[in-house]
Amino acid sequence: MTAAATHRQRDALLLGMLGILSGCEPGVRVRYANQEVSPHLYVAVLGPAAAGKGVLAYAASLAQPIHEELVEQWRKAMKEFSTKRVAWELEQRRALREKRMPDMELKPEEPARQALLVPPNTSKSQLIADLETADDRGLICYTSEMDAFTAAVATDYGKHAPELRMIYHHEPVGLNYKGDGRMVYVPHPRLAICMSGTLQQLVNFVPYREDGMLSRICFYLLPSNPEWVSAEPDEAAFDLKRLFQQLGREVADLFHFLEKNPTRVTFTKEQWRIHDRLFRSLLGRVLLEDEENTQSIVNRHGLMMIRIATLLTAIRKYEQRSVAKQCICTDVDFRTALSLVQTMLVHSLRVSTMLENQRGKRKPMRAFRQMQEVLDKLPQEFTHKQFIEAAVQEGRSVSTAKRSLDKAIELQLVEKTDRNYRKMSQ
Repeated sequence: MTAAATHRQRDALLLGMLGILSGCEPGVRVRYANQEVSPHLYVAVLGPAAAGKGVLAYAASLAQPIHEELVEQWRKAMKEFSTKRVAWELEQRRALREKRMPDMELKPEEPARQALLVPPNTSKSQLIADLETADDRGLICYTSEMDAFTAAVATDYGKHAPELRMIYHHEPVGLNYKGDGRMVYVPHPRLAICMSGTLQQLVNFVPYREDGMLSRICFYLLPSNPEWVSAEPDEAAFDLKRLFQQLGREVADLFHFLEKNPTRVTFTKEQWRIHDRLFRSLLGRVLLEDEENTQSIVNRHGLMMIRIATLLTAIRKYEQRSVAKQCICTDVDFRTALSLVQTMLVHSLRVSTMLENQRGKRKPMRAFRQMQEVLDKLPQEFTHKQFIEAAVQEGRSVSTAKRSLDKAIELQLVEKTDRNYRKMSQ
C-alpha cells in the first residue's frame, strides 16, 4: 500500500489488487446457488482526471511475471513448430518425388497463443479463442482507460458486450470461423477485468441502468476534489518498481502453488446464515427507494462477496502451504469480504443514479438511499406525521412519502403498532 499517497488511493489500489489477484488463482472453486464459480471479478475505479486512478497500474503489474512466463513458453513452442514445419515441407516434397502419401505423423500443429493478460481492444473472435486456450486458468484484462473497452465493443469485429456478461457467470461462449469452418466453444470461460475511467467513460461503456454489466462490476468512486500530493522525490521511500516486481514474483509463486493444488472453498452454516440475513436486509433497503433495475446490484454483490472471501481463503492456503483440497473460510476473511462489499455496494448504487433506465445521457449523481436516510433520522418509534414531515424535508412529496411508508412495512423494515410505527431490527 506504500504506492498509494492518500487513503482513497489505498482503497482504489486494494480493490485493483483484488481484481488482478482474482485472475491469478487457478483451480480455486466455490459453490454458489448450486453452481461452481471461481473468484474472477470485474473491477472499476472511477473518478475525474488526475484523481489518482493511475495507482491501479501497480496492481496490474502483479500479474506481469506470470504473463511473461506463459508468453515465453509459447515463443519456445513456436520455435519448435517452425522447425517441425520445415521438416514437414521437406517430407511433402519427398513424398511428391517418390509418388507416395506424406507421413501425416510429421505434420505439426501450431501451438495456441499462451497468455494471462489480454488487451481491452481485443476482437470478439480473438478473446474467445484466447479463453479457449486459457481453459480453466482464465484471463485478465487490464486497462487504465475504460474507453478502450467501449471502442472495442462498438466495432464490427467486437460487439462482445453480451459475451462479457455471460463470461462473468462462466456461461458457455463460442463462435464459428467462416474461413476454416472451425467451431470454438468454451464451456466455462473465466475472465477478470480491472479498469479505471471517468464517469462519462462509464456512461459510454454502460449506457443505461438496464444494462446487466452495471451490476456485475465492483465500483469504487474517487472524490471529485482530490488532495494535492507533493511531487518532491523522497530518497527514503521504497523503490516502488522493485517492490512490485518482488510482489509479482510472490504472486507467480501463488499461481503455481494453486495450479498444483486445486482448492474447494466452503463456508459454515453460520456464515451462510449471516450472508442470507445481510443481503436480504440490503435488498429490502434498496427496494424501499423504489428505483428501477437496482435489485440486481444487490443480488450480484452477494456473489461478489463470496468470490472475495474465496480469493482471500486461497491466499491464506498458499501462505500456510496447505495441500488440503478443501478449505473452510475463516470468520476473519468472511467478515473482511462482507465489509469490502458493503462499501462497494454503496458506490455501485450511487453510480446507478447517473444512468437512465433506457439509453441516454448521464444524469447528475446523487445519494441513493434517500428514504433510508429518512428512517435513520427518526426515533425507534415514530408517528405517521413525523415520517411524512421528515420525508418532505428530504424533498419527497406527501404521496411519495405515504407509498414509501407502506413499502417499508411490506418489506418488514417498519412495523405498525396500535398507535405509531416502530423500526424493526435488521
